[in-house]
Amino acid sequence: TVTLDSIPNDCDYDVEIYNGESAILSGSYFSGNTNEKVDVLVGTGNYYVRIYSYSGSSEAAYSLNVNISTPDIYEVNDSASSAKNILVNSASFGTIDNIKDEDYFIVEIEETGNHIFELQNISSGKDYDLSLFDSSGNAIAYSWNSSNNDEIINISLNPGCYYIKIHTYSGFSCEQNYMLSVYKEDALTLSMPYIRTNAGDTISVPVYIQNLPTEGLCSFDFALDYDATAMTYLDYTVDYSDQNGALVDSEQVIEAYEESDGLIRVLFWDNSTTFTKPLNQSGIVIRLNFQVNTAVSEGAYDISCKYGSFAKNSLDSIVGVSHAVFKNGLIMIGSYGLTSLQSGIRIEKLMPMEIYVQYGDINGDGNVDSIDFGILRRYILGMIHLDDPYTIFADVDGLDGINSIDFALLRMYLLGMISELRESQKDYIVLYKNGQTKVVLASEKYGYIWDGWSTTPDRLYRELILPNNVYGQINGRSKVLTPNYSWGIIGGGEYPQGIQLTPDGRYKVAVAPKILIPGYPDNGRIWTSDFDGINRNIDVVLEHKTTSEIITIKCYVSDIKAHSYNRYTGNGNNVSFDIVSGLVQTGIAYPNSWNAKYETPFSEYHSDGSVIEFAGHSTGSFNPSAYKMVRILVYK
Repeated sequence: TVTLDSIPNDCDYDVEIYNGESAILSGSYFSGNTNEKVDVLVGTGNYYVRIYSYSGSSEAAYSLNVNISTPDIYEVNDSASSAKNILVNSASFGTIDNIKDEDYFIVEIEETGNHIFELQNISSGKDYDLSLFDSSGNAIAYSWNSSNNDEIINISLNPGCYYIKIHTYSGFSCEQNYMLSVYKEDALTLSMPYIRTNAGDTISVPVYIQNLPTEGLCSFDFALDYDATAMTYLDYTVDYSDQNGALVDSEQVIEAYEESDGLIRVLFWDNSTTFTKPLNQSGIVIRLNFQVNTAVSEGAYDISCKYGSFAKNSLDSIVGVSHAVFKNGLIMIGSYGLTSLQSGIRIEKLMPMEIYVQYGDINGDGNVDSIDFGILRRYILGMIHLDDPYTIFADVDGLDGINSIDFALLRMYLLGMISELRESQKDYIVLYKNGQTKVVLASEKYGYIWDGWSTTPDRLYRELILPNNVYGQINGRSKVLTPNYSWGIIGGGEYPQGIQLTPDGRYKVAVAPKILIPGYPDNGRIWTSDFDGINRNIDVVLEHKTTSEIITIKCYVSDIKAHSYNRYTGNGNNVSFDIVSGLVQTGIAYPNSWNAKYETPFSEYHSDGSVIEFAGHSTGSFNPSAYKMVRILVYK
């Protein structure tokens, strides 16, 4: 991180970084005497920092600072244009790795409602702050608490893109991660508190559940990790008369079992014969009792949620809750002074590339969890019917059909009392087609694949959202690119005449390299062979500029845009755009591309901000200029 501060009045200084071969790596070109800042990822070697005057001069001193630090996985993300995506109901872990580091994230809010932004796990002795901006860069909320106290913003938002900024007021750490969480206020939440105690004490840790679905929960299970060197698990307590409790009826059954030192499993189910006693009240669901070891050192010890599943009875079907926010507990022993070490995790059902169904996986989603437990109980009570081959997976013991023995075995498995059900021979596999699923014999899958079925889910993709405006300078003149409005252009030049489509009807298009490969290097050649083995199918989601109609066009990337770099100085040109290279058409060619060496390193004619270039001279009756781009879906 290189910063140029204290630029004298009436002067405009800029700063650039070069490698040992004198090739420019990055630069900062703000107007006036605005402080300049450059962030670049480098390896070992010699680098050069160039400071020059765009206009004006003065005998007054400027201030140059160079910080070398270990980056987190999101760097470089020190501006809104380089912000990294974070999803609602998710957590990201990063570091403020030097005193000048600022981390930006971008989040898409899809529906109106209260949303919570939390910054936790700030290093002891440090003070980080949290700010929120709208898509135009206007500050709309902030949390600037003192010391390393958690920062929290609770705000009602309309749909749209928002920027999150994390910066330091004092101190930094490239070793301890902060945790940034974004979630809707109504997301199902499982939490435990901070508890201060001493060596030798007995403690009771309450587990709270909040924001339940309207149907309530008919079953759920989760696992907790704790530090067995600091505490010894004793037992659990369930109190149906607790005024702060979530359980109100003895037919709401919950159990806990220590599978091994440091790992506790918890299982809940509606034990009524009519399935009419779901958990539908927030509060404490269980208390876990521990003995703090007498020889434990003073410090902070985490109790963390490892995984979980939550099932509800919706329209006579057992379905899983899509996500849950886990807020982990903290046991602070002795006089240890840490005030913020809370962590959390987003629970997401990630589908493997191929799902082989195992015994106990009654709904065929690749997991044996409380959802299957709920389905099995409804089946045993005669409330639902199961078709083959799902009855095979419900017959857990493989003997005498599906009965209470299978229910008992599945309960013991979910609590960790037994380590396996019947050994799965991977005889069955899950296939997908047009949003449907089918479980078939693995030996027969190729016949189905020939018929259009796939072993991967239809919606396995990465979402890409670009800013509405990208600000830049071309030889001292300001220029604004608008990727979402000038997203698509018709190809020309050497592209073939007419509409260019793949055999399955996708438009052939060209895109910048980081659309397909986010980590594509800045010294890349931009050869199409660099993208061999990458799935090039993308969908472009569009909104009509006048009618607001949403459509999706299916595309295939047949070519790569070379003129999508973000900085160029040479041949009398000084050009820069405030966006990560490799996303939009800037007119600047990648330095090591054929275009830069043998054609033109910069062409203002190509500086149009487009994202999609149709590989043909026509798109037929489809008019790209009638639409603005909402997002791109890049299939894995």
